[in-house]
Amino acid sequence: MVSSNTSTSEQQAGLGPYSANPPLVSVLIPTWNSERTIAQSIESVLSQTFQDFELIVVDDQSTDTTFSILERYKGNARVRVYRNETNLGLMPNFNMVSTYARGKYLKFLCADDFLEPSALEQVVEIMERDSQVALVRVYAVKQNEDGQRISSERMSFRGKQDGNRIIRRSALFMTNRYCNTPSHTFFRRIDFEQVGRFPNINDFEGWGNDLSTNLKLIKNKKIYFLDQYLLQRELSTHQGTHRVYLDPDKFFGSMRHFRKHYLEEGLISKALYYVSVLVSKPVNTCLFHVKRYLRKRL
Repeated sequence: MVSSNTSTSEQQAGLGPYSANPPLVSVLIPTWNSERTIAQSIESVLSQTFQDFELIVVDDQSTDTTFSILERYKGNARVRVYRNETNLGLMPNFNMVSTYARGKYLKFLCADDFLEPSALEQVVEIMERDSQVALVRVYAVKQNEDGQRISSERMSFRGKQDGNRIIRRSALFMTNRYCNTPSHTFFRRIDFEQVGRFPNINDFEGWGNDLSTNLKLIKNKKIYFLDQYLLQRELSTHQGTHRVYLDPDKFFGSMRHFRKHYLEEGLISKALYYVSVLVSKPVNTCLFHVKRYLRKRL
């Protein structure tokens, strides 16, 4: 792996400008062919009111100008840029960027998502105040490629909730509505490493991998739903989730795979597994057709 602003020894050790004094937060952006949005994503991090962070970006052998854009930040002491020697794929690259992190907390950010200025400040305050909270989940405003607002997420929960309750709801309907994408969540690095990071599965465009890890993080713990719109999410035809919602084999294949995965990992009981098989199919068949209709309009 090649880094644009670290020495060879630093590349091998995963070290950088903050090696002597690790920051409280590591913001992690895995990227591939994100030339249109990567600068805005980075700038949203650098504009945070909370300043005790490092920003680590790993480029997965982009074929556009993404890496050239990243090299503009090599003089910024807060930013470390790396490039994989070979293309790893979506979820392996998410795991790769996490290996360079040294912060107590991790904040993943997709390369086409953007943080509101107070995002880190608000989530850090919650995590530092309450050790029972294993994961903070924020809400997002969705926009199209032109930056026009499409919708805002409905706030299903507010405040601290029992993690096992959220696991049961998520598994019953096979939905990522409650824990959602890496850009929505914030958690401790030690917990993320203990649950084995994200599953290295590229079969479903990353759909379901993040939810699987989030559910492991909150098992027998608490999740905090921060009722603030602290994230801007772009919906575009370039995203893996877009392709999933247009492909029934991938959509329902991921459902079957991860339902079995939850059972094997001890996240759900056999009874809930079979109830989920019965309940989630009609619900998600309807969801699939609604999502496909909306995605085709992008």
